[in-house]
Amino acid sequence: MTEEKDAGAPAGPNDRADGVGLQELVAREAARKGQTAPTLPRAVANLTPQQLKEKVEGVRRAAPILVAAWFCYSIGGRVATFAMQRYVVRERSGLTGDDLWMAQLLLAAPYIVLAVVGGVLLKTKSGLRRPERWCLALAAMYALSRLRNFLWCGPADSDVAMITRLVDAAAVFAATFVGLGLGTSKPRTEADRFGPGPIEP
Repeated sequence: MTEEKDAGAPAGPNDRADGVGLQELVAREAARKGQTAPTLPRAVANLTPQQLKEKVEGVRRAAPILVAAWFCYSIGGRVATFAMQRYVVRERSGLTGDDLWMAQLLLAAPYIVLAVVGGVLLKTKSGLRRPERWCLALAAMYALSRLRNFLWCGPADSDVAMITRLVDAAAVFAATFVGLGLGTSKPRTEADRFGPGPIEP
């Protein structure tokens, strides 16, 4: 005959952690020691230990991807800009008309492409459950960097320069989410190509 668990016995570690938030666990431990329980930040207070472990694991997986994406964006963008200025866009100021907008498009294109690549990497390599939140942070970093490193090839003291700077940064921001969407696209399976029926050899 098996022994019944004593109702008055203290709960084991697994019992305490099963579905109970961290704030409650801290309060129980503090009460057991006769101490005052500290107040945890709201972001983690209601998480269970398992949920906290999953979030930490997600950050650990995402961090190298974010660093690699940022490195590619920063270094690749600067190299591309240098090459554009040396071999394509030779005039750094005073351009007008079609020449101006073509120059601005050429200077922005590498950053937009790298932002798309960053979004794709974030989705396909990180394995995060909600990559949209990380993509928002990555897109904001990209856009802020683009605002700071923006180059204007038009007339000096032009009001259009500020508008173009903002549009340029917004394009980079949006391109990051475009990359995330490309990485989210469902791959074609055998059923997609041949239909639901059996595949003949």
